[in-house]
This record gives sequence, structure tokens and C-alpha cells, in this order.
Amino acid sequence: MFLVAGSLLYISAKDLVSHTISNVSILVLGVLLFIEGNHHVRILWSVIVLIVCVLLVNIVKIGGGDIKLGLCLTAFSQPQCEAPWYFAHTMIVIAVLLVLHRFKAGNWEGNVALAPAICLPYVFAMI
Repeated sequence: MFLVAGSLLYISAKDLVSHTISNVSILVLGVLLFIEGNHHVRILWSVIVLIVCVLLVNIVKIGGGDIKLGLCLTAFSQPQCEAPWYFAHTMIVIAVLLVLHRFKAGNWEGNVALAPAICLPYVFAMI
């Protein structure tokens, strides 16, 4: 559990600083989640998340790393991190990040790091 939380926090910090999420960090997270979990992969939920993300790419300009991170967490998610609770808290964190970005940049343009919004609710659900 601590390795997964550490990996999620690392990915969040890296995305905040450089707006990149490496494939290696996603792979490590996936392996850790698979080992720690019940060895069950949620294919249907992953396909649904992939379709939604592909539809949002042009609207929200969501990055490929964010999509891979969301798919990894969806595919290997633990029962305590089920969809309604997780998505509600993710939207709250995204709203906070957008408001902070608005005050920092003075406008709505620019990139917002979404990894913290994707990772932090999962970390809190693990606690």
C-alpha cells in the first residue's frame, strides 16, 4: 500500500513540475497495483474510460499521460476506490486545480496538471 501511495505521489509531483508522466512510472504503478490487488483486471471499465478520454481529448486537451494513468488506475483499482466516490472527489480536486491555475495565471488558458486530481483521491481512498 505504501509503495502504491508513494508511486502516486511521485507521479503527481512530477506532473506538477514538468507536465509529464513517464511510461515507466505508469508501468511500475500498474505492476504494484496488480501485485497488491486481487489480480483482477477490469477490462470493461477500462474501455469505458478510454472512450470517454478519447472524446475529451479535443475538448479538454487531456494529455496522453493522464489517459494512461486513468486507465491504469481503472484497470487495477481496488474495491474501496469504486467509481462514484472516486469520480466525485476527482472532480473536486480538478475544480480546485483550475481555480488555483486561474488565480496564478490570470486567465483560463494554459495547461493544468491533472495527475494530482487523478492520484490524490485514490491515495485518500487507500487510507
